[in-house]
Amino acid sequence: MASKRSRLFYYSNFALIFLWVLTGGSVLAVFQRNILLVLLFVYVVILLLFGEGRVKRGHITAFIVAYIIITGCLLIDYYLSIKPQDGTKYVFHALSFLVSGLVCVYFFSAFTLEEFQYIFFKVLRFVRWHALISAVLILLAPSLFSMNITYVYTNYNAQSFLLLFFKLTKQFDFSIAGLSITRNQGLFWEPGVLQF
Repeated sequence: MASKRSRLFYYSNFALIFLWVLTGGSVLAVFQRNILLVLLFVYVVILLLFGEGRVKRGHITAFIVAYIIITGCLLIDYYLSIKPQDGTKYVFHALSFLVSGLVCVYFFSAFTLEEFQYIFFKVLRFVRWHALISAVLILLAPSLFSMNITYVYTNYNAQSFLLLFFKLTKQFDFSIAGLSITRNQGLFWEPGVLQF
C-alpha cells in the first residue's frame, strides 16, 4: 500500500477515517459533536477537491438522489409530526447525512477495498492502543484523572485526563483483592466499541 500511494495520501486518509470513526460514538463526538461534524465536513470537502481520488459522476448522482429522498423524509416528518418539532434537530440530521454521504463518495472514489481496509484497520489499532494506555493510566495513576466532565442530556459524568483519556466515575469501579479496577472508556462513549 505505502509503495503504491504517497505518504501524504496515507496520512490524510488516516485522519479522515479517524474522524469518521470518532463520529460513531466517541466521547469527543458526544461533547463536541458540532465542532467534530464541521471539521469532518470541511476536511472531506478539501479531500474531494484536492485529493488523489477521482470522483465518478455515478457516485455523485446516487448521493444527490439519496440526499433528496432523505431530506424529503425529514421534511415530511417535520411537518406531519403530532408534537411541535425543533427545526435545529432536523437541520443537524440533514447535515449529518450530508457529511456521511460526502465521506462515502470520497471513499468510493479514492480507495480500492484493500486500501480502505488497510487504513481502517490501522485506525482501529490506534483506538485499541489508546484504550490500553488509558486502562494502564487508570490503574497506575488514577489521580491524573482530575477533570470532571458532564453531559447534561444523558447525565453522563466522567473524569478526564487532558480530554484525551476518560474514565467513568465511581459507579463503575470495583475491587478485586484490594486492586481497584475501573470500566475502561477509551475514546468511546460505550466501551463495546473497543470490543468491535
